[in-house]
Amino acid sequence: MTVNGYSLSHRCVITGLLAWLVCVPLRAQAETIQWPLNPRTASQPLGNSYGEYQHYGGAPYYHPGIDIFGQPGDSVFAVKSGYVKAVLTISADLHWRVAVGDSVGSVICDGYLYAHLDQGTIVVNVGDSVLEGQLLGQLVEWPVAEFHHLHFVKIRQSGFPWASNWQFIHDPLDYLVDITDDTPPEFVLLGNGSYVAFYPNEGTGYLAPGDTLSGAMDFLVSVRDIIGSPAWYVTPYQVAYRFRNDSISYPATISVQFRDTLWWNQSVNTIYRDDATYDSKGDYNDREYYVICTNTDGDEYIESDDADSAWFTGDYPNGDYWLTVSTIDRYGNRDDESLQVVLHNVFDLTGQVLLADQPNSHAGTVVSLPELGLSDTTDASGAYAIPGVGPGHYTLGVEHAFYDTVVTSEYLRVRDHDRDFVLQPIAGLRGDVNHDDQITAADILLLVDYVFRGGAAPEPLSTGDADGVPPINSTDIVFLVAYVFRGGPPPPPL
Repeated sequence: MTVNGYSLSHRCVITGLLAWLVCVPLRAQAETIQWPLNPRTASQPLGNSYGEYQHYGGAPYYHPGIDIFGQPGDSVFAVKSGYVKAVLTISADLHWRVAVGDSVGSVICDGYLYAHLDQGTIVVNVGDSVLEGQLLGQLVEWPVAEFHHLHFVKIRQSGFPWASNWQFIHDPLDYLVDITDDTPPEFVLLGNGSYVAFYPNEGTGYLAPGDTLSGAMDFLVSVRDIIGSPAWYVTPYQVAYRFRNDSISYPATISVQFRDTLWWNQSVNTIYRDDATYDSKGDYNDREYYVICTNTDGDEYIESDDADSAWFTGDYPNGDYWLTVSTIDRYGNRDDESLQVVLHNVFDLTGQVLLADQPNSHAGTVVSLPELGLSDTTDASGAYAIPGVGPGHYTLGVEHAFYDTVVTSEYLRVRDHDRDFVLQPIAGLRGDVNHDDQITAADILLLVDYVFRGGAAPEPLSTGDADGVPPINSTDIVFLVAYVFRGGPPPPPL
């Protein structure tokens, strides 16, 4: 099927094993926990997810935890034994919270955060030890209807008692037991009629569907997961992409995985697009997530300099490709969208070829790409430029008379389009200026013409350096005259 110039494969939803995604979500083996709300061994309806785009006024941020829906007055239980490290609020009555760490004292340790408790119901104090399953307090009544919830996340901190600047280190969905979720995430058709929107890396203008791609490109998708009843749109656990053509399938790239350490108030625009065309939203009323797939350096951390990353289309041969974007939730439910794209990059292959024994001029070397029928000859500085080269694997030839020929097998790409060489003279007779494999009066005459009359330089220059002591001058002529006519010593070997 074709939508606005892009050929789209059928949408497919696959549950269970993932065919190609490089990081299949598996249940964490480090620990398992029951739910902090009743029923503790059954899946609970979820609201905002880990790493989700949030914007309730002020600056946008990544949601640093999961929200478990409940009712005002629902009991909240410790999911793991430990020590109460904090009982505090970050903003008036709605934001009281309890933090329970794994270790006693001020050492750095991990723990769990339970937020949005009713202050008057909190039954633990800082310094208390608690057991798994012990009551901590009750949910506060949230002012937004049907959004009463427990904010829950794994954290890390040091000192005692803990201040609220803890680190958010893991999505608790990796640890919770008995989770039921058979509803896959989904891609949402964009306003351009496609599931993908392309634009130059960190740029502002969008390409039209079907436009040829060149240079460093970013692209985004609109993606959401549907969790719980009532349905609530959240950010999927993982988004990834790969591309292929008829001859090769390139490895998948994880765009983002909302799982590990989250710098919740930094670099939000690295992952979420937020402009007049694709305006990410995450509040009580509007929930749209435009995820930038290409801003990743391959690790699990979301950092500001990840925005420099891109899909470097000039790294790959020109032609037609299939681009597939995939999204999965924490339990393996998956959605794919595929579209055909055309890559077309052209650049100048440039560089410098130096002649090892030529101090003044390096002109005359021919650099060629035989498969493309392209070549250029170096100027006096040794520089060359071959225009009209597309990314790919080529034979590169470097030839200069009386110098070693270089033939290499090169993969050329836009980001790496410079090749330099140094050519060594072919071994021969020093003083054999005319290359007839003997030293005679004819060589002396050629050397006289070069030294005193501006004639052609010997090729390679070192053949004219008869005495082996640069530069070439009258002493070399005298040396050859002595050797040819008076039985003097022969020139030293090259």
